[in-house]
Amino acid sequence: GSSGINAEYGRMERTKEDIKQLTLGNMHRCISPEVAHSTMLALSNQSTSGPKLPKPGSNVHELVRITYLNASQILRHFWQCFPVTTSAQEEKMARFADSIGKFKATTLQETLNKLPPKEIRLLKHTIDQLDLALNKFEQVKQAKNGRR
Repeated sequence: GSSGINAEYGRMERTKEDIKQLTLGNMHRCISPEVAHSTMLALSNQSTSGPKLPKPGSNVHELVRITYLNASQILRHFWQCFPVTTSAQEEKMARFADSIGKFKATTLQETLNKLPPKEIRLLKHTIDQLDLALNKFEQVKQAKNGRR
C-alpha cells in the first residue's frame, strides 16, 4: 500500500543524503565496494537503465539477465585495476575481489536457488567469469608474496 511506498521513498531519500555526505566530505577517498553495491541496488529501482533488483515472481530469463548485469558491473571495476602498478590499485583490486566473493555467495547463490535445475546452465558463463577474476586475484596475491 501507500505506507510501503512512503517507507521506500524515505529510505531512498536517506540513501541520497548519505551519498551526498560521502561525496562532499570525502572527495579524495574512494567509497567501499559494499557501500557502492548497496547504493547501486537501492537506486537501481529509480533508473530505467543499469543494474536492477529482480522483482518477485520474475521469469527465469529476467533473473538471469539481472544477475548477469550486476556481475558485469563488479567485474568491470575489478578488471579496471589492471595492470596493478600502485598500492592504491592493489587495494582497490582486493576490495573488488572481496565484493566478487560476496556476490557469488549471496546474490548469485540466491538466483541459482530460484532457477529450475535445467536453467542453471544459463549462468555458467557468469560463474566462469567471476571465477576467472577470483583466480587472477589469487595469482596476483601469490606473485606479490613470492616477491617479498
